[in-house]
Amino acid sequence: MQKLYKRLILVVLAALPLNLAAADTAAVQAAETAARQWVSMVDRGDYQASWQAAASLFQSGVSAQQWAASAKQARAPFGTLLSRELRSASRHQSLPGVADGDYVVLVFDAQYQQRAATETITQQFEQGAWKTAGYFIR
Repeated sequence: MQKLYKRLILVVLAALPLNLAAADTAAVQAAETAARQWVSMVDRGDYQASWQAAASLFQSGVSAQQWAASAKQARAPFGTLLSRELRSASRHQSLPGVADGDYVVLVFDAQYQQRAATETITQQFEQGAWKTAGYFIR
């Protein structure tokens, strides 16, 4: 009987990393979906909606008017989006300069009408949803 319990414990412990990996994968996929929905607002030039949909961390760092002006200026040299492919995604519990939390950093290779770009979108799990906490294009 004791051998059976040991085997059962080993099976449960062996499966634990798989369950954590599956949960991590699901979280990253959900964060990617949310990031793509958010950045599509930016692609359309709907900066007000993208600011309203962003995480409180994003909103506390820049006003809606500042965001609109900055986003227009940053995106203007690139032209219209042609394609966007995910290069990498990583989940973090802490990032430099912000409070600990649940974050996913997504890096996209984007092709615009005028030139290629790398976009980094940081998603934060906030109030039960993934929201954009940061956006950088270069």
